[in-house]
Amino acid sequence: MVAITFANPLYLWLLIIVPIMLIIHYFALRKKKEKSLKFSNFAALEKVVGNSFIGLPLAGIFRNGDIIMIFLRFISMTSLILGLAGLIIWYEGATSNYDFVIAIDSSASMLANDMSPNRVEAAKNSAVNFLEDAGPGTQIGLVTFAEDTYVLVNLTTDVNKVRSEIVGIDGKLKGGTDIGTAIVTSSTMLGKSERKKVIILMTDGQTNEGLAVDKSLNFTKSRNVVVYTIGIGTSQGGNVSDFFVSQLDEASLLKVADYTGGSYFRARNPDDMKTAFNIISEKTVKNLSKDVSYIFFLIGISVLFIEWWLLSTVYATIP
Repeated sequence: MVAITFANPLYLWLLIIVPIMLIIHYFALRKKKEKSLKFSNFAALEKVVGNSFIGLPLAGIFRNGDIIMIFLRFISMTSLILGLAGLIIWYEGATSNYDFVIAIDSSASMLANDMSPNRVEAAKNSAVNFLEDAGPGTQIGLVTFAEDTYVLVNLTTDVNKVRSEIVGIDGKLKGGTDIGTAIVTSSTMLGKSERKKVIILMTDGQTNEGLAVDKSLNFTKSRNVVVYTIGIGTSQGGNVSDFFVSQLDEASLLKVADYTGGSYFRARNPDDMKTAFNIISEKTVKNLSKDVSYIFFLIGISVLFIEWWLLSTVYATIP
């Protein structure tokens, strides 16, 4: 079901003056004709200005200039008034009740090849797919971490910005993994959210430096933030280099999720990760709104330019 409302409905009273202005416009055009000679013979105009006369191809379309100009004036005035009134379209759509921070592990162990082409690329691809299904109005932030944690995008509804930053994440061959700081940083980013707050932690679970995970979980739980963990990798592990095999630490990820009231998902392939994201997003059907007033402003201004162009060319008058 679609409905229309207005942010500033008082401006709609201006619609009353539209027919009055059109009548005035009509008589102004008629009076202008009485005081000037309007060239309607295109053959004659071609002799005066040559083949470059811009209105010549349109001669058969715009025979009655008064009607055309009045119609354009009606469109421009009505559109501008609807823009001022703040036209809003309401519709039913699926969206999430949550705001999210996606935290992607980019440490050396995430370069293991037990997922194609490696763990970090698999995590990135799944995170990008999640953005397509998050639903309008959902705020999403992005963090990447290894031995240090970096805030790439603060909470925003601009999914294109988040997508661009996800694509740019690269795994690091050097350095350890500090999951604790990543969790605290993500929780802090969600602090001002007025909706349910969720961290999606995408990692192989191997933390070996930085803030203790237990301390970070106390901080997170005190702020009513839920952590969902997605285990990237396999229990058999994968090669990072000729001398390093990395395995998935599921026990750590189960502990993080359980302590904060979230869930753990094991991602063995892209389908597993898609299922995990669908469960986490928990979309519901709601009444959603879209402010389209700017569209009517653009229409009104564009039609005014068209009207000016026609008056200067096709319907130009010579005194």
